Amino acid sequence: MFFIKFNLSYPRTMMLFFRWVRCGAKARNFKLFPKEDCEIHEYFRAQNLDFKGTGYDRGHLAAAANHRKSPTVLQETFLLSNICPQHPGLNRKLWKRLEIYTRSLAKHFNAVYVCSGPLYLPKQKDDKLVVEYQLLGTHHIAVPTHFFKIILMESQDWLETFNFHNNIFCIIFRSS
Repeated sequence: MFFIKFNLSYPRTMMLFFRWVRCGAKARNFKLFPKEDCEIHEYFRAQNLDFKGTGYDRGHLAAAANHRKSPTVLQETFLLSNICPQHPGLNRKLWKRLEIYTRSLAKHFNAVYVCSGPLYLPKQKDDKLVVEYQLLGTHHIAVPTHFFKIILMESQDWLETFNFHNNIFCIIFRSS
């Protein structure tokens, strides 16, 4: 199961928290495509066209592969409310490896709790800290400057945090 908490102030930010537990058989494989989340007001709702031709991937915050055991939850991971613009070098490499790592933890722990989300971090400009980010499409989808993922494994006092810059040159900060 996963839960999405939205803050509809501008820029659109979201944080995703889910609990992933080992359980029974996997759902059948079928092709899913990102789609609009009709529970989000249309003013704030992303559309696939917002991503077209931008060079950014539609990166899942809650990985679809982590939710194959439930067809309903798997479909929910393809809602655009679970997706942020990610640089292809991050989405297809480091973020993907981190998703695989997270799945591997579920084989060794009773439950794995994951919190993922975008960050809009400031940078120094003219002796001031400013937050700058690109907007995509007609619905002005904010491109995060960074992403984070926090992983907590049940039955052990162990917490891992990861922070990624949203470009191909990623720096990983890890604390245990």
